[in-house]
Amino acid sequence: MLTGCMKQQEITLSYSFTPNETHTYNFALLSKILTITHEIDFKLIAATNDTLKIEAEIQAMRWKGDGGELEKETNEYYKNNYINIPFEFAIDTQGDILENLSYKNSGREEAIFDINSFFIALPKGNLKIGDSWTIERPVEDMVFDKVKTRYTLKKVTENSVAIIEVFSDFKEDNSKRSTVAFSKNLQGDYVLNTKTGLLESAQLTISGFNGFSNISGTLSIHKK
Repeated sequence: MLTGCMKQQEITLSYSFTPNETHTYNFALLSKILTITHEIDFKLIAATNDTLKIEAEIQAMRWKGDGGELEKETNEYYKNNYINIPFEFAIDTQGDILENLSYKNSGREEAIFDINSFFIALPKGNLKIGDSWTIERPVEDMVFDKVKTRYTLKKVTENSVAIIEVFSDFKEDNSKRSTVAFSKNLQGDYVLNTKTGLLESAQLTISGFNGFSNISGTLSIHKK
């Protein structure tokens, strides 16, 4: 049984889906130079032991820049290659990725979104307020090759919600390093359902340096 439960101010968290029940999320990445938005459906299609096979289908996707030809071409590419096309991936009940995101019918991998943005890594065992855990994992990026994230359980409410503080620090790929240093980090809160481990919402701020100027923005996710 995959559950989240409270006992003497402690909880355990793991992911639990009802088979074929769809969970839809709105994702928005906002910055000074561009906006990226997604609407994604997630559905459990198979479960064996601690493995969850999940189908993802992007219902809407938009890249908004300066309104020029690049914006038009990018959105046309999204429409032809990603929207209303089923993808799949597999995680374990703690959110570790077992199979990367791939097209369902071909198996060709495609990192069109970060799975761990929607299914964060959960620790095993009991958690109490103030407990932290740290995960380091690879990322698909032109500059960065890994990200180190520290999670801290801030609060558990009476209506089965856990608020988890997140700080992610992206690390440069040394093979791509130039004379200019790049940096990027995300900080904010994730709100999880303690009974299912599933995300209810997330709100993060983005900061860093892209080699020319400071970067700033926000990343938000909300369950429909």
